Amino acid sequence: MEAFSLWPITVYRYGIMYLIWFIVWYLFLYYIGKKWYAKQRSSVHTVLTRHLDDLIIAIVIGVLIGGRLGEIFIYNLPYYISNPTKIFYVREWWMSFIGWIIWVIIAVNIFFKIKKIAKNSYFRLLDHIVTIVPFGIMVWRIGNFLNRELYGIVTYNKALLSSIQNNSWFDYTREALLVRWDIYLRMEKIWLIFDYNTSVQFTNEMRLNTNFLASFGEGFLLLIIMQLCYWFVYKKGTKKAWRLSAIFILWYSTIRFLLEFFRQDSQFELILWLSYSQWWFVWFSILGLILLLRKQK
Repeated sequence: MEAFSLWPITVYRYGIMYLIWFIVWYLFLYYIGKKWYAKQRSSVHTVLTRHLDDLIIAIVIGVLIGGRLGEIFIYNLPYYISNPTKIFYVREWWMSFIGWIIWVIIAVNIFFKIKKIAKNSYFRLLDHIVTIVPFGIMVWRIGNFLNRELYGIVTYNKALLSSIQNNSWFDYTREALLVRWDIYLRMEKIWLIFDYNTSVQFTNEMRLNTNFLASFGEGFLLLIIMQLCYWFVYKKGTKKAWRLSAIFILWYSTIRFLLEFFRQDSQFELILWLSYSQWWFVWFSILGLILLLRKQK
């Protein structure tokens, strides 16, 4: 959705969220580059001080290209094969987190090769990068909410509220989340239940606001976890590479896996009782565990 226009340029809300993310990402890495615990690793310190601009450019390219390619190849390949020109409709872009996290890893690897930086610092640099990623996810999900996309399962329809006096706290199915009436009212007040205008038959169809839940769980909560782990790992002197990357992958995959049960937009195609996205995060969780348990050489 449009935020404002400065003729002939139109600025979109979703784009603003990405811009905020990239600026905070840059400032965080710049700040870390000035600290003593970054100076303990000369190659990481060199990247965060002398090559930070180039690193951020590589990350931005990885996010934008990877997010788009992930949407094309992971989720909607048949559609884009039938409509190849839609690939270049930048104002209609959907972005895939799975795609961009893979391509950020690739982009940083290419960055290392171009700058001829020692590869033994690769995972250590990724540890610094992923620490601030949850902040971006937090604002990214707010952008999803502003665009009224990635909606949750149905809670109730306003036209049917008189028939939903339920004594149970929660009654969950893949299509609906029925909650007790007093709980429903409280959730509606804090926008955890929202009208996404997704139903043609019932214009007042109310859905679970999974964007706010994701912004809190995948974003704010994970940001606190990553910051605490970061300060503990680097300020306490524990320097096992890839530990923070593993923690991020494991925690994010777990939270995202659980939230997927409440997202109606991703439940249209199930494979053995799990959505397509959930299977990706099962494999990501396994990868996170392997990295976390693997011994440092």
